[in-house]
Amino acid sequence: MKPVFACVALLIALSGCSVPPSAPTLADIEDSEKGSAAYLKSLNEAQRKSYDDLKTDWLKYLKNDPTAAKKNYARATLQSQTILGEMGYGTLFTGIVDKRTQDALSVYQKNNGIFDSGNVDPLTYFALTEDEEILEHRTVMTASYFFLSGNWNRYFSADGAWDSQNKEDSFIQSSTIQCDKMLRTCTQANGIDMSLFGMKSVQTNITEFSVTKWDDFEIIADFYDLPCEKDELEIVRDKQTVTMHMISINKENAYCKKYMGDSTTLDAHLLGWEKIGQSREETLNKKRASLFQFSESARKIINAAK
Repeated sequence: MKPVFACVALLIALSGCSVPPSAPTLADIEDSEKGSAAYLKSLNEAQRKSYDDLKTDWLKYLKNDPTAAKKNYARATLQSQTILGEMGYGTLFTGIVDKRTQDALSVYQKNNGIFDSGNVDPLTYFALTEDEEILEHRTVMTASYFFLSGNWNRYFSADGAWDSQNKEDSFIQSSTIQCDKMLRTCTQANGIDMSLFGMKSVQTNITEFSVTKWDDFEIIADFYDLPCEKDELEIVRDKQTVTMHMISINKENAYCKKYMGDSTTLDAHLLGWEKIGQSREETLNKKRASLFQFSESARKIINAAK
């Protein structure tokens, strides 16, 4: 009877006397992938490589070092429980796939088109860590837009961020443009937040444009020292717009063809936070909201606040 009493003492708070799942075998991992075809198909190239690398490491431990494999599985289980808990699946942080965790994993897997194993396998763990990145992600703030034309006949300046340089929400390049009519130059100073690349600094570069036109309505300035394009800066006074026309000059070069595509001209627009960052924040909040598991009472509270 001792084994029975030991079972009760050890597992009553977790899952009665059921035996917790163990680390998935190679066959379990293959079954998980076969039953998760839609999810795997949804991954982009970088995500798929990341998953394949994770699986390779997981299988290496499983094949060569069973003890390390068990430790790896326990760590992955604990991290999975914390992510599931953060998203509202109600898990305890035990490091063991108990009944509560099994139920949470099963619901999560069904919600995401992943094979319903109720266990922490490489694909489920990968999906959870991808969701964790969304939960922890912070939107980068872009510069406000200023169009200063009060002294137009002598001087002009503008601040903002180029939309073409800030397509990814993990990247931010702010720009300041200053034009001097007497010197017939426009200077662009770019600042790139290098903290996004693990460096606590801001990288700056300066480009000087030659003014070819400056009348009461617009300023046109050119910059030629690029391998694939001529940059034409267009500043329109009454519309208060700043546009960069990137005009192809070397279509035959393979690199330039890839960079410019089939376009003869690519346009960039100097914008502010409300045009770049706000949409990023809204998209991020929608992604986060889709991850959380709200009870009916919580949904009523949320809807009442709208």
